[in-house]
Amino acid sequence: MTINNINSYQFQKKIFLILFLIIVFLSCVGGTKESDSKLETINVPNSRNSELFLSEIAESVELIQLETIKNGLLGYVLDVQLLRDRLFIHDSFKISVFNLKGNFLNILGKSGDGPGEYGIIYSIAIDHLSGLIYVASERKLQVYNSNLQFIKEKKFPILLQFIGILNHRPILISETLGVKVINGFANQTNLFELDPDLQIVDSIHIRTVVLPERIISGYPFKHYLSVVENDNFLYKPVLTPENSIRDTLYKISGRELIPYIKLNFQKAQSLNIEGFKNTNINNIIYSKSYLICEYEHENQLMMFLFDRKKLIGYNLEGGIRDNDGEKVLLRPLDLSNDTFYFVKEVKFENSETEESNPIIGIVKLK
Repeated sequence: MTINNINSYQFQKKIFLILFLIIVFLSCVGGTKESDSKLETINVPNSRNSELFLSEIAESVELIQLETIKNGLLGYVLDVQLLRDRLFIHDSFKISVFNLKGNFLNILGKSGDGPGEYGIIYSIAIDHLSGLIYVASERKLQVYNSNLQFIKEKKFPILLQFIGILNHRPILISETLGVKVINGFANQTNLFELDPDLQIVDSIHIRTVVLPERIISGYPFKHYLSVVENDNFLYKPVLTPENSIRDTLYKISGRELIPYIKLNFQKAQSLNIEGFKNTNINNIIYSKSYLICEYEHENQLMMFLFDRKKLIGYNLEGGIRDNDGEKVLLRPLDLSNDTFYFVKEVKFENSETEESNPIIGIVKLK
């Protein structure tokens, strides 16, 4: 279902009941199309692989020690993106730029509340064709060129939880949270398409989740959109309590979301005595040859990696082991080329010195 030119919360609330009555099959596990025999299903077993090392599946691993310098000190790294031999490191409060040798180059933009300044950064996206860099900060969207020069900004009446690039156009994913409905409170998720002037020109209603009370839950690593050559895939997690698993990756086709791959967790979903789910899927990432599911099971962080060429899956507690034997999680960098990154904190011996910036590992899988 599409909604054109949504410019305010009030307009969204007026149409909310219409959206709510149209219970799109996309928002339900086990809907008509998901049960279609043509839908690919991948089993996620209860059992766990003892170990898997990067050296077993990686064609190459490049380690980049980021320079530790006063202006370039990093906080908790939330995202890494690559543009023209430069790494853009998002750590919530700023975006730091390093070259591929790890040398600090600059800070993108400026932190603050004024025009041309950003606050807490929710998401960043880069259009590799134009070189434009998009920064979503609360309700403000900013655009920079590849020379790190500020171009423009626009304020929205919605929180900009995620920014991505779809067919070289920026798209936003936002949730309207805690809307009062007859049988509880609804969290409504929409995808908005923007034009070059950052005007909303179209949208897709992703889902509506109705809860008995106002509940908000999130995860800092937002890898919702997988772009593989000319195909685009979407997985937007639901982390609030539900006695079901949102286990399907969708393919974006025009204005439709089509169920593409279903993950079949062998252990049934359930809620514990505190009302939390025993399994939460945080991200499903789809690349040219692999599928990676980052999830939590009974408070243990897991990474399920599926080799789509060999049809082999690895269910790994805490991640895959690097050459030092430490567990790392793979996150998307260039999915068309099966290239991922991981962040590795540097251990320092002298507690009187400041902690070093992390190592960024760039991994191309076989």
